[in-house]
Amino acid sequence: MAARIRTIKPEFWTDPAIISCSHSARLFFIGMLNFADDEGNIEGLSLKLKIQIFPADEIEIEPLLEELKQANLILPYEVDDRLYFHIRTFKKHQVINRPTPAQNPPPPWNTKHNPTHGGLNEHSRRKEGKEGKKEGRKGGKKRPVSKKTENNRNGRDWDTGLGHIRETMKELEGQDDEDPDENP
Repeated sequence: MAARIRTIKPEFWTDPAIISCSHSARLFFIGMLNFADDEGNIEGLSLKLKIQIFPADEIEIEPLLEELKQANLILPYEVDDRLYFHIRTFKKHQVINRPTPAQNPPPPWNTKHNPTHGGLNEHSRRKEGKEGKKEGRKGGKKRPVSKKTENNRNGRDWDTGLGHIRETMKELEGQDDEDPDENP
């Protein structure tokens, strides 16, 4: 399963179960959120979790998993002789607006396999911006295009920005030629 972008709410950092864990276990838990499916379930292969979350670190995963189990943050379960973990606080810390189908089997105690969050509905989507109906939409007046916007569309602002970057780079290169020990 591909990693998902997840949000860490401010309440996460003061959650009693989270703060009872070591720094490494907290970071590992955040990584588990990234790789869990939208139901909060993740495959429990230690080597796979290590490669996904700590690919370049010399760290033992088993003690971290045990720490998270002791804190009651993850619940192990087996389906067809394969180990999985359910992130118990997944719903508390994550809001999924566009859920994808579950990638992992549900825990056996979850006989109703309903998505943890509903999709977007008419109340969750913003129909109009804060300012109300925007001009330029179908049926509305089109706004005149400003000179700055027109220049930006034509790439002129981009070229000017690159020119500034080139000048700065030349100045920096010129500073490298000077002897740093030499005082004026």
